[in-house]
Amino acid sequence: MKRFVSVMEILETYPARQFAEQRDRIKRLLVPWQRNLKLALPRRGGFQRSG
Repeated sequence: MKRFVSVMEILETYPARQFAEQRDRIKRLLVPWQRNLKLALPRRGGFQRSG
Protein backbone atom coordinates (compact mmCIF):
# COMPACT_ATOMS: atom_id res chain seq x y z
CA MET A 1 0.00 0.00 0.00
CA LYS A 2 2.86 2.36 0.82
CA ARG A 3 4.37 1.84 -2.63
CA PHE A 4 1.00 2.59 -4.26
CA VAL A 5 0.80 5.89 -2.36
CA SER A 6 4.31 6.83 -3.52
CA VAL A 7 3.39 6.10 -7.12
CA MET A 8 0.23 8.17 -6.81
CA GLU A 9 2.19 11.09 -5.34
CA ILE A 10 4.62 10.94 -8.26
CA LEU A 11 1.78 10.80 -10.76
CA GLU A 12 0.13 13.81 -9.13
CA THR A 13 3.25 15.99 -8.96
CA TYR A 14 4.85 15.06 -12.29
CA PRO A 15 2.47 17.03 -14.60
CA ALA A 16 2.68 20.14 -12.41
CA ARG A 17 6.47 19.95 -12.33
CA GLN A 18 6.66 19.43 -16.11
CA PHE A 19 4.34 22.38 -16.68
CA ALA A 20 6.43 24.63 -14.41
CA GLU A 21 9.66 23.61 -16.14
CA GLN A 22 8.17 24.23 -19.58
CA ARG A 23 6.84 27.62 -18.45
CA ASP A 24 10.30 28.56 -17.17
CA ARG A 25 11.95 27.48 -20.45
CA ILE A 26 9.51 29.58 -22.47
CA LYS A 27 9.99 32.54 -20.12
CA ARG A 28 13.78 32.33 -20.55
CA LEU A 29 13.35 32.27 -24.33
CA LEU A 30 10.99 35.27 -24.37
CA VAL A 31 12.78 37.57 -21.92
CA PRO A 32 15.53 38.70 -24.37
CA TRP A 33 12.91 39.12 -27.09
CA GLN A 34 10.72 41.26 -24.81
CA ARG A 35 13.66 43.47 -23.87
CA ASN A 36 14.47 44.06 -27.52
CA LEU A 37 10.82 44.79 -28.27
CA LYS A 38 10.61 47.35 -25.45
CA LEU A 39 13.68 49.12 -26.80
CA ALA A 40 12.21 49.24 -30.32
CA LEU A 41 8.76 50.53 -29.35
CA PRO A 42 8.06 54.23 -28.65
CA ARG A 43 7.19 55.37 -25.14
CA ARG A 44 3.59 56.08 -24.07
CA GLY A 45 3.65 59.61 -25.44
CA GLY A 46 4.17 58.26 -28.93
CA PHE A 47 6.57 59.53 -31.50
CA GLN A 48 7.69 63.14 -31.23
CA ARG A 49 6.86 65.32 -34.21
CA SER A 50 9.55 67.58 -35.50
CA GLY A 51 8.42 71.13 -36.26
